[in-house]
Amino acid sequence: MKFKRKWIDTFFSEKDIANMSYVISHKGQTHILSTEVIKELIESTSDVEFEVIKKQLIKIDFLNGDVHNFLKSLAESYVKSNF
Repeated sequence: MKFKRKWIDTFFSEKDIANMSYVISHKGQTHILSTEVIKELIESTSDVEFEVIKKQLIKIDFLNGDVHNFLKSLAESYVKSNF
């Protein structure tokens, strides 16, 4: 897990990714997850899941895409899977 945290912190720092809030509505409830929470959730994934997320973040960065769109989709998946 230490490797995951270091990689995530380095990536977000080098890319200057701001901490944002993602508002997710699901089953009549509103959930608000921050970028920091999503980072923690990424850190707690399995090694296989982490590698998939890492590759996607690298791809988005390479294509000059908006990482926050991907992070919001992760937040939506988390909320739908857990609430």
